[in-house]
Amino acid sequence: MDVDGNASTTTDSHAAQQQQQQPQQPQEPAVKRPRVDMLSDVPVPFDLVLMDVQMPGWSGLETTQHIRAFERDHQLPPVPIIGVSGAVDARDQAAGRESGMSGFVIKPIDVRILRSILSDVVRGQRSSVGNDRMGWF
Repeated sequence: MDVDGNASTTTDSHAAQQQQQQPQQPQEPAVKRPRVDMLSDVPVPFDLVLMDVQMPGWSGLETTQHIRAFERDHQLPPVPIIGVSGAVDARDQAAGRESGMSGFVIKPIDVRILRSILSDVVRGQRSSVGNDRMGWF
C-alpha cells in the first residue's frame, strides 16, 4: 500500500520508474502544408505574392502550382507571383516559369528592385527590369 492507503504493486511502480528513466526521443516537428483552399475565404484578392522558393513542406514551386490550379478552377485572374531565392540560375528560372511564377528576385532583396516590382504591379505592366537580381518571366 502507498501512503494514501491505495494498493500498488511492485510491478506498477517498477514500470513507472522505467518509463521515467527512458530518454525521450525527439519528435519531428509536423510540417504544415499551405492551405490553398483558404484563398476562397480572402475578402480582398492579393495584388502580389512574394514566394520563398525553399520552404518546408511544399516548395515555393509546388505552392505556386497549387495557387495556379486554384485560380483556374475558380476562374480567378492570376496574381503575380515572384519567386524569392538566394540564387537563381537559368535552370531555377525555367523551373519557376514552368511552375507558374511571374518572375524572380534574389535575396537579400534590394529595396529599389522591390519598389520597381510594386510599381509594375500597380501600373499593371512589367518594366524592363531584368538583370541578375530580378526579372519577369
